[in-house]
This record gives sequence, structure tokens and C-alpha cells, in this order.
Amino acid sequence: MAKEIIILSGNTTNHRLEILGGEDTWAEKGKDIKWKIKDGAKNVTSIEYINKKDGDDIFSEEPKKEDSKKWKAKIKKNAGDYDEYTYLITWKDTNGIEHTHDPKISVLPSDRIDFLNLLIGFIVALFVGFLSLKFLLGKRGRR
Repeated sequence: MAKEIIILSGNTTNHRLEILGGEDTWAEKGKDIKWKIKDGAKNVTSIEYINKKDGDDIFSEEPKKEDSKKWKAKIKKNAGDYDEYTYLITWKDTNGIEHTHDPKISVLPSDRIDFLNLLIGFIVALFVGFLSLKFLLGKRGRR
């Protein structure tokens, strides 16, 4: 599933964007990343550019415009664990004035243990343990 960076509003005084979940984003290797201006976002009408400011080259497909409110890129499958990419996102306000904000994307490590996998492993271990105990108690009762 693609990681979405949702833009909620723009501050025309300090040029910063309000991004759902904060301005620093964690992305998975080999996955799409999408920028989207939320319908009804205050003071933001379009994303004009997304350019690298600093950091590692993390994209196999560079950010490209889908329409005035949506952009898309793809993280490299072989990006380094914890690689960081600071970018400039140029956006237009409701008066047509351009502003620039510089959030960051970091790459999640490939060996991270995801909670769902951990939970599934725990449930399987409990089930196997239960079956083993039932088997041993059953053999013991037949002697």
C-alpha cells in the first residue's frame, strides 16, 4: 500500500504546510509514496514542484505530478535503512503566490518486526504449545 502524505493547510506567513501525522514521513522500500492536498485544505490550491533539498537518493521513480493536487513517487527497493531525504515542496496559496516548505522522508529498515507478524507468530506458538500439551496429557492418561 502506498504511503500518503496528506496536506491539510498552508501557512502563508511562515510558508509551512500542515501535514497529517507531522512533516516527517517514514516510507517503506519498494513502495509508492503519494502527496495529496485534502479537499477543503485551507490556503493551499496546488503543489507546483517537489525537488530534492538534501540527503540520500531514495527514489526509483522521482516525484511526478498526477494533477495539481496529487504527486507520486516510488522508493527504491534497495534504499538504505534509515536513509533520509529532505525535499522542497513548492505550493500555491489561494492568491496564486508560491511558498516553499522542506519536510523529510526517512526509509524504514527492512528488518523491522512488524506488529502483525509478531502477533501471528505469538498465536501460532500458543496453538502449537496447546496441541503439544494436549497430546502429552493424553498419552499420560493412557498408561
